[in-house]
Amino acid sequence: MRVTNISRKIISIFGKTLLPGEDVKLDNVDESNPTIQFYLKAKVLAAGNTSAAQMKITDTGETEREKIAREAVEKYKQEQEEYRKKAEEKENEIKAVKGMKKKEDLIKKAIGLGLEFSDSDSADMLKEKIIHALNA
Repeated sequence: MRVTNISRKIISIFGKTLLPGEDVKLDNVDESNPTIQFYLKAKVLAAGNTSAAQMKITDTGETEREKIAREAVEKYKQEQEEYRKKAEEKENEIKAVKGMKKKEDLIKKAIGLGLEFSDSDSADMLKEKIIHALNA
């Protein structure tokens, strides 16, 4: 039986190493072998007399697609967790500003955010400006 590695990975089958696009003749092995069936189903191997020059190695195998999907889901979860943490930090910062009673503390926070204000601004007005800046 002749098989071709149509994946983008180096594989080893029955003690023989196959580079992507490489084909090999396997003696005393048929398509009913469980290993061969697995690789054929996962589109890692192609059976037959197809030469590597005739094959286009463009399709990713099923196992590779599953790996890519798992990595994408993990990356999405990580991004969502980072977004949640940032939103939580922002909410805590807004709560802290709402709890500030001293005008001096509000002025320090406004300066830290680079906000423009006047001395005549009341504490409530400063709170509104700071909260607006934090929500932007």
